[in-house]
Amino acid sequence: MEIRKKEIMLEKKEKELKKERLYKHPQLLEHLYLKLYMSQTQIASLLHINSGIVAKWLKEFGIKKPKRDVTKKGYRGKEHIFIAEKKLGRPLKKGETVHHIDGDKTNNDPNNIYIFKTGSDHAQAHKSLRKLSYELVKKGIIKFDYIKGEYNIKKTKN
Repeated sequence: MEIRKKEIMLEKKEKELKKERLYKHPQLLEHLYLKLYMSQTQIASLLHINSGIVAKWLKEFGIKKPKRDVTKKGYRGKEHIFIAEKKLGRPLKKGETVHHIDGDKTNNDPNNIYIFKTGSDHAQAHKSLRKLSYELVKKGIIKFDYIKGEYNIKKTKN
């Protein structure tokens, strides 16, 4: 019963957000898109709307991401994209996705960055990693801690 009340409250808050039509505020969209580097999908999720609506209003307000120039001093984009473009010697092409090999998005070492041609290829790599991690669970290399509810690497005796 308590869970249902919380669900109803969340649904109510989502409806209130939609009524406010925050996506129609150019300063907010500009801040999220250009200053916080959020994608249209991320903005849509935050505002509980369809990403098509975000795209429509960004276009309506003339908010465009600036062209990236990897030679320009004071580059103000996402660092991993800058590093990837520098590594490639050209801007990323549409659809290319930057992947952090060790899973640490703050580790932008060029040796930790791989550029996939498509988002689908990137998703496939993550799928293969998940499959591999379950294989390590089956082999006993990774254990599940029932108390903490998390996975850990099995400690070896020295």
